[in-house]
Amino acid sequence: MSNLIVIAFQNEADAFEMRARLVKLQSQYLIEMEDAVVVTRDPQGKVKLHQPVNLAAAGAMRGTLW
Repeated sequence: MSNLIVIAFQNEADAFEMRARLVKLQSQYLIEMEDAVVVTRDPQGKVKLHQPVNLAAAGAMRGTLW
């Protein structure tokens, strides 16, 4: 079963710090995550996803292996 958990922060720094802490907990086998994405919005309203793994690069690498 999958769960989606969303946590809102007042600033980006706190969100990135929380993601780093979650990654550390996962490396200690205390939690299990599929992904942890920080979503930000610039002053013009454009949304950006900050993923720990560049999915475009990962997809390109898979394509070169086949």
